[in-house]
Amino acid sequence: MEYYRTVGEFEKQESVMIIWPHNAYATSTLNNDIVSVQIVKAIIDEVKVMICCYDVHVQKRAQEVLTSSEVDVNLIEFVIFPSPIIYPRDFGAEIMNK
Repeated sequence: MEYYRTVGEFEKQESVMIIWPHNAYATSTLNNDIVSVQIVKAIIDEVKVMICCYDVHVQKRAQEVLTSSEVDVNLIEFVIFPSPIIYPRDFGAEIMNK
């Protein structure tokens, strides 16, 4: 019989998939782009980063904001994924290990 377990958040992982918010601001003062940049900067040296963007306009904004924050966007995989999520989050697949 094979047993599977959910990987703990503290365990080493290969990659992280996040969504870049459709709108730069969640409220009049909460800049989602700044939060997203902070997330990317915190993980980019440790894991492969994949960023899902609502459309090409959001992807362009994400690339511009990251570049202006001195993040090498060539290290990031960008994917078009039309989702109305308004805040940055990791929503990648749940991985199970034997």
